[in-house]
Amino acid sequence: MSAAPETRRGIALAGNILADFVKTVDHYPAVGTLADIAAVTRAVGGCVPNVALDLARIDGTLPLSAFGRVGDDETGRYLIGRLRESGVDTAGIRISPSAPTSFSDVISLPGGERTFFHARGANAEFSPEDVDAAALDCRILHVGYLLLLDEFDREDPVFGTRMARFLRDVTARGVKTSLDAVSDSTGDYPAKVLPALPFCHYFIVNEIEAC
Repeated sequence: MSAAPETRRGIALAGNILADFVKTVDHYPAVGTLADIAAVTRAVGGCVPNVALDLARIDGTLPLSAFGRVGDDETGRYLIGRLRESGVDTAGIRISPSAPTSFSDVISLPGGERTFFHARGANAEFSPEDVDAAALDCRILHVGYLLLLDEFDREDPVFGTRMARFLRDVTARGVKTSLDAVSDSTGDYPAKVLPALPFCHYFIVNEIEAC
């Protein structure tokens, strides 16, 4: 049974867990041509690791928990390890037996401009069934990213999307909800984002997504 609203503490993060492989190039090549890679670095990526690690740096006493999916591979173990090093509870992260850990190849130019090539991987399997809403004892549940969580973005006959139904269940138990979207030029924002907003206390959106 989840805690009463007045006794809840901490923040739970649910959604995208991935690694960023940042490749710094001298220029962006035309199709069929070559560019030199000057450096390659690996970093945590996605909503869950980035927000969790930032919050841990801000307040090391804040209870933090993570929910999502990674593959049974070295990249997944790297991400879980980074979270645990910062004191984040990773019990809610499921291991996919078949899909690899999600990743993005980030092509970075000397001036700082970046282009992303994203592989959904295990994130595409993460679903509302992976989070026991009734057992959440956090004060806030932050979820990201809408439009990149295939199972949550699926249509629901009553609430519009499975995300909206999930958030309804969470808010009904006294947990405040926070949502983050992704800038997707092909994303169906009216169908996949708007249904969730009535069950959302905080919505993080940039000017492109807002328009």
